[in-house]
Amino acid sequence: MSPTSDRVFCRYLRMRYNYIRTLIFLNKTRPAAEGCQPDGARPLSKSFGFWSKRDCATPPRLAGAALVIVAIFIGGARPASAQHPLAPPAATLAPVAAPVVLASHRAVYNVTLVRASQADGVRSAFGSTTYTLTDRCDGYTIESALQLELGLSNGSESAIEQRYAAWEAKDNRSASFRMLTHENGDLKDSYHGTATLDATGAGSVTYADDQQDQPTTFNLPAGTLLSTGHIIALLTSAARGETLVNRSVIDGSFDDGPYRIAAVIGPQAHEVLPAADSGGLETGVLRPVALAYFSLQSTEDAPQYELTMSLYPNGVARHMVQDFGGFTLAFDLVHVEPIAKPPC
Repeated sequence: MSPTSDRVFCRYLRMRYNYIRTLIFLNKTRPAAEGCQPDGARPLSKSFGFWSKRDCATPPRLAGAALVIVAIFIGGARPASAQHPLAPPAATLAPVAAPVVLASHRAVYNVTLVRASQADGVRSAFGSTTYTLTDRCDGYTIESALQLELGLSNGSESAIEQRYAAWEAKDNRSASFRMLTHENGDLKDSYHGTATLDATGAGSVTYADDQQDQPTTFNLPAGTLLSTGHIIALLTSAARGETLVNRSVIDGSFDDGPYRIAAVIGPQAHEVLPAADSGGLETGVLRPVALAYFSLQSTEDAPQYELTMSLYPNGVARHMVQDFGGFTLAFDLVHVEPIAKPPC
């Protein structure tokens, strides 16, 4: 980010905090996106994934650009000689909250279209997402699958299928991931990668495109969290009554390096899932969160992606809303069931 970005960043955080206080549940749509940028590209938001920038005057480019269901949970084990990587700086520590206990679970979400503009080319969208998190003693495995049907204004339709698998260490020191994207049955994107971090959170991440020979490596600054570690940091901050979280995060669903994520935590709400849908997992208190993703490879002051979601204290996501500029999708939890932890 540019030298002046901190002031812009702080103004953005204050704006998002005032905004999120007006929300009760985050399955409500945000205000319509602003117009196209001068170069015709509009930054699109990220919810469990990414969509590449596109020309606002044309229908969305589907090849190699689809939703990604990614890992969003991790535990943490403190290195003997270092501050816990998930902890905020010592000078800002709040009273100690109870440790966040993440539930191993399988969740199913309905995907629906909330809003679409005629100029953007999308007239309908529906689908489903399955997300599975399993505690593997020293780390978590994550498996997710998205199926999305898009109807375009020119009368054509596109079927998107995306699968993601990842492993992330509980000590925030390593991760591996793989992504596959199909459109109308044809493979459009395929890559895998690994991330390695030291006790300070510094390290590197390497991506290998299965259709190219040369891998790409990005450096990770000190204090970087794995994507799932970031969620546990958000839940910990929420339990402490904190409202702003600003961390560098590496997320395997992006293939363009780390992001600085500005998170605004709103006032808690309450929503209990019916027993038939919750699988015995505890539901009730919800924490709404708005996140803005600033690429560390960019000098732009505006975020590249935005996401709103609501989380239960056990890490299960209840609602998610993703604005793609010309259309907005909602992800709503319809069923979740616990998964037994394998023996260590």
